[in-house]
Amino acid sequence: MKSFITTLFFAILTSPPAFSLEWDTRIPATFKIFMENTLHELYTMEGRQNSPLHQAIFQGPSHGKTYQKWLNKRIQKISLSTNCNVAAHIDSEGPPGILYISKCSNLNPTSDDKAYWLSIFIHEARHLESHQQFWKHSVCTDDLGSIMACDHSPLGAFGAEKVWAKNLLMSCHNCSPEILTQLEKIYEDQTVWNKLMPPAQSQLRSDAK
Repeated sequence: MKSFITTLFFAILTSPPAFSLEWDTRIPATFKIFMENTLHELYTMEGRQNSPLHQAIFQGPSHGKTYQKWLNKRIQKISLSTNCNVAAHIDSEGPPGILYISKCSNLNPTSDDKAYWLSIFIHEARHLESHQQFWKHSVCTDDLGSIMACDHSPLGAFGAEKVWAKNLLMSCHNCSPEILTQLEKIYEDQTVWNKLMPPAQSQLRSDAK
């Protein structure tokens, strides 16, 4: 009996904590479990890097507690969206604190998708800042003339992804090799860099060296 109680106590201590997030019942259980476990992993990451842009965005070092406080302040509910144009989005004219996940996204992710989905949560949480006009993207065109969303500021949603990934890459001492590899891909993703105007790109690349 004593051994069972000890095992149960250890399981409670090491299991992911209860989340205050409200989940739309239409969200598949597999995705909910994946995200809760992935967020728990993020919240246990330990780093010390705090570049100027990281401080400006997250108000603290690249540590799990910083991100937990930051995300919890912005996201209260995860809902399902019928918008298939993006993986996730917010509604600046709707109720606050809701992150919408597209029904067309891969809602059965694997461990290879952890940093990808965390970057989406970081990106959309930045958009939930109503006091900053939701950090709305500008409209610009790529080299082929196609219209796309872009940011002129390094502090916007695209910049937040890069700053988050880079600061963890530079100092996280308990991140797994797997997650570090994924974070590097997030930081190096040229698709997102292309959506940042040259002045913003320059500030982001010189921010953390």
